[in-house]
Formats: sequence, C-alpha cells, structure tokens
Amino acid sequence: MEKTYSVKEASKLLGYSMNSIYSFLKDGDIKSVRIGKGKFRIPQSEIDKFLGAGASKEKLEDKKMVEKMVAEVKEEVAPTEPGPVILPLPRPGKSLEELGGEKPLTVIKLWFEERVTIPKLFDWFISLSSIILGASMYLHTKQVDALTVGRFSIWFTPIRISLMLSGLGLIIADMIQEEFVRYRNLSNYFRVVLFVTYLGLSWILLQGSDIDGFMIYGLFAVTILIEAAFAVKSSTAYMLFIQGLLISTALIFVLFPADPSLSQISGGLLLMLDGFKWIWTMVVVSLIMITLYGFFWEKKVLKTFSAFCGILLIFLALYFANNNYWDRAFFILIAGMIGLIEPIWELFKLKFQTDRPMVFRMFGTVLMFFSLVIILIAIVQSILLQDANRNLAEKADFGRLTAENVVNSGFSALDGIAQNPLFQKAFKAGDTAGMDSFTKAIFKSNADLGIVLVLDNSGKAISSYPFSSDVVGRYYMSEIFFRSVSAENKYFSRTVEPLAGVSNTAIIIGTPITEKGLVIGAMVATVNLNAMGDRLEEIATSSLDQKVTLIDGGGRWLFVPQTGVVGERVAESDTTNLLWSRTTGAEIGYDSAGKYSLFSSGKAKDLNWTVVVSQPIFSILDVSRSGLMIVLFLLSVAVLTVSFSFVFSKKRME
Repeated sequence: MEKTYSVKEASKLLGYSMNSIYSFLKDGDIKSVRIGKGKFRIPQSEIDKFLGAGASKEKLEDKKMVEKMVAEVKEEVAPTEPGPVILPLPRPGKSLEELGGEKPLTVIKLWFEERVTIPKLFDWFISLSSIILGASMYLHTKQVDALTVGRFSIWFTPIRISLMLSGLGLIIADMIQEEFVRYRNLSNYFRVVLFVTYLGLSWILLQGSDIDGFMIYGLFAVTILIEAAFAVKSSTAYMLFIQGLLISTALIFVLFPADPSLSQISGGLLLMLDGFKWIWTMVVVSLIMITLYGFFWEKKVLKTFSAFCGILLIFLALYFANNNYWDRAFFILIAGMIGLIEPIWELFKLKFQTDRPMVFRMFGTVLMFFSLVIILIAIVQSILLQDANRNLAEKADFGRLTAENVVNSGFSALDGIAQNPLFQKAFKAGDTAGMDSFTKAIFKSNADLGIVLVLDNSGKAISSYPFSSDVVGRYYMSEIFFRSVSAENKYFSRTVEPLAGVSNTAIIIGTPITEKGLVIGAMVATVNLNAMGDRLEEIATSSLDQKVTLIDGGGRWLFVPQTGVVGERVAESDTTNLLWSRTTGAEIGYDSAGKYSLFSSGKAKDLNWTVVVSQPIFSILDVSRSGLMIVLFLLSVAVLTVSFSFVFSKKRME
C-alpha cells in the first residue's frame, strides 16, 4: 500500500508552509486521498510528482515568492501596536454582525473567545473590591454591625446591593465597551454610582466614630472620581490611593493616638511606636518621596514600590481581620493584590492577546476564592453564634433556677421558724433574746436574706437581725406586706419597694405566725440582692465578658453589675428591654454599657422575674479562638498563586 503523509508532514518534506500546502491542494497542484469522514492524506506519488515536475515546481516557487512578498508587505504596513483582533478563528474576516445566521450561543462563544476587551487594572481593583466588600458586609463585622441596628440601618441594604451590582456592571462595561459602545463611556456611569456609594458609606462610618473606615472608603471614592473625570492611568490612580492612605494614617496617628476605638490603625501603631511617633512620620515622608521619584524619573522604582505597598497592605488586611473588621480586611487584601500584580501587568496584557477568555477565568477564579472564604466565614460565625446562644440559654435557665431557689429557701426558713413551738413560746412570752436567737439562726443559715424581722399582731417590730435601732420598735401596720400577712397570706413583693428603716429598694417576703388558725404575728425578711447577684455572676464566664442581669415583671433592674440602677426601668435602647416581657428568647443588640451583644433569657414565672445573660458578639467571634485568621491567610496565598499562574503560564498551543 502506498505511503501517505499528513499536511504537516508534507510541508516539512517539500519545504513549504502548511498554508501553502492547503493552497496547492485547493488549486489542484497536489492531489489528496480522502481517508474516513472529513480526513485526507497526501500519497507518496504526489510528493514525487511535485518534486520531479519542473513546470509545476516553477509555478509553486512563484507562489512561494508571492507569499514571501505579501508577508513582507504586511510586516511593513503593520501597526506598531496590535489592533483589535477580528475573529481570526474560526471565522476569518467576519465581524459579529456578519454572524447573524449563527446560533446565539455560537456568537456568544466567539465573542468570549475573540472580542472581549481587557479591563484597566484599577477597574479590576474597583470591581473586585466592590463586589467582595458588598458581600462581606453580610458577615458580622465591627462598625457595620454597630450601624446596622442604628438610625442608619435603612441604608445598609442599598449600599450592599449598589456595591455588588455596580462593581459587576463596571467590569462588564469595560469588557464590552470597544465592541458595543464605541462613542459613549459606559464605564463612567458605574464609576459615578460607586463614587456616590463609597462617599455615603464613608460618611455613615464617620457618624459612627470610625475614622479608619471614613479614611479608606472616602479616599477610594475620591480616587474613583479622579479616574472617571481625567482618565488617569491605573498606576497613577493606584498610587494616588496609596499616597492618600499614607498621609491619612500619619495624620490620624498624630490626632487620635490614644483612642483605638476611633482608629484601629492608630491603636496598632501606638502599640509599636509608643513614644516614638516621629518614626512613623519619617517613614511616611520617605515613602512619599520614593513614590514621587519613581513617578517622575524612574518607573522601575515605582513598580517596586507598588509591590512593597502591596505587601504592607496584605499585613494591614490581616490586622483588620484579627480585629473582626472583615469588610475592610477583604477590601485592603484586594488592594494589596493589585499592588503586587501592577509591576507585571504588561505581561498579563501580552498573554491576553493570545488567550482572551483568560480575563473571565481570572475574574471568576478570584471571585470564587473570595466568595468561598466569605461563605466559610459566615458558616463559622453561624456555628459560633449558635453554640454561644445555646450556652447562654443554659446559663439563663440556671440563673432562673437560682433566683427561684433564693426566694423559696427564704420562705422555707421563715415558715420553719414561724411554726416552731420554741419560737412561738418565746414570741408569746415576749422573750426578745429568745426571738433574737432564732432570727440570728435564720440569717446565718441563709446568706440570701438581708434582714429578718419579727412583728407582733399590731405590726410592731419586736426583734431583728442584724439588730437595728431604726427598726426595732417601729410600726409597720400600714404597710401592704403586713396587711397581706395579717390576712393569713404569704407575701412576696416581686419588685423593689421601700422598707422603712431598712432600704428604699428592698425585695420583701413575709409569712404569718399563727396559733390555732389565728394570726398572732409575722415573720418578715428582705432578699439580699447583692448576695443573689454574686451567685448569678458566678454563672457568667468573666474571661468571655459575659454578664448576668435580673429584671422584675415591670421591666426594672433587680440586679445589674452596675451600682445605682436597682429599681430603675431598663432603657429602651438596651436590648434587655425586649426580653423581660417574653417567656424566653434570644436577641442581638446593645446592652446598657453600649456593647453589641448576644442576649438570652429565662423567665421565672412564679416570681415574674427574668434572668438575662449576654455576651459581646466579638467575644463570641474571637478570631484567635475560631481560626478565621488562618482562613484569610490561606485565601491571600491561594488567590495570589492563582493570579501569578495566569500571568506566567506558557502560551497555549493551538
């Protein structure tokens, strides 16, 4: 059987390009043998004929010479910079308009492969950071959480949606600008929307005393406006943003050095440079001088400085993450990535000319990594909050039992003495010393009682322990508790009320002293709220900043780790105010000290008291305990690795 060759093999044997061989086949100068469906081979006889035929060979040489001349002419007239590629494959010479007969999916595929435009580097930064920032604002992050429950809460959903949709719109507008909107700058519409959004976000954060957030997002808004108005280069826009950050951090460190609640950056610098503030000022001035030198005289220095700033920003992102500022941690991390990629951006653009779909792969990959980590963090936060809520609910229930036991044990002690024959004998005989021994025994055996009184049938206090001259001899016949006990009822005040000679904020319990069905006196005691509060505080874990409070049925404080508020109504701004009227429940909000916390409650129905246990949200979501810092570190490594792999990957073989 005669030997056959492929077009590639024939081109090597004959010394012509594959395009020339295809041309010879089309003109009939070389004949082929079809093998199977859609395949053909060139037989050995055609190769020999071609090599031995003088006229044909001369004709082919002429074709080869023409090809060479055409190639030289193309090289001479070729533009210094490559223009837009017009569907080189698989439809040479046809534009998208001429593909109207093709299926829509085919047209879209061709556009993805051959007509997409690469966005500007700074637009990459704007789009990615906006989308990720909008998504990360759904996580529990400091300041964002603080403002979402305040008067600015109605703005946060529009801000989140605006960031994500406008960020996505900007990157798409950059990709399709050259193909579909040649005479209008569609991207600027999205830049203006993002400028307004970031400016509004920075103003809201300033109202919440968040200087860092105001600085970062305010500077970014101004930089976006400058890019939209003056069409500056990406490297220029990025350096403007970085220089603004450097100058702003120096000013903040000088103005707010001792208040990390206003600025986490200032607080971190204070820990490192306490007493040496001038060092940071000198560093900032030096970095600014290096930037100006690189911008005006030596571009290599500028690129190196950009990479250096990228590394600094990644460390700043980790610092923000460690303090539960997840939204700006992701934002700053993307800024750091852009700084590292900026020196090699031209390599990326060259690769793009031969692999246009890479822009989608890279954008999608970066979004995928960040989205997965945001989802992972959200899951971890949800698990931590659920565990904390379960723990707080158990402690609230235990606190309820503690409060009930305090009151019940007080009644048991009073009942036991009131019906004791020896006590009744001393009572009827007017034996003060004998009665004092019993009241002392009650007091010593029950630390949850404050003062113990013995009243006769006229309401006169005839014995007390601890002894008080202001109490013994005083008449209480007009008091509601005595009238209730005289009617042979037990008395429980349920809320604080005054007890003359003892306290203006007392919880009073009382039981009648009876003989043959007649009330002959009363045993009265006060609940020691401080002692009961100490027992309740033992339930809380101080290392986690947990707090236990007790509220009566009217929404008044009975116990709170803060003096001077017992008997006062719970403030409406305190989330505890939402819980005392419920049977049980959990809420997230502010406590009386202004801490953003998780609350859980347990209600003692018989007492009509509510025990509330709370813990600050960011104590629950402590990064050092949950391992979220490791997640962010792995994210930064993964994303940077993927990004560089796109830039340095070898040219794809066709």
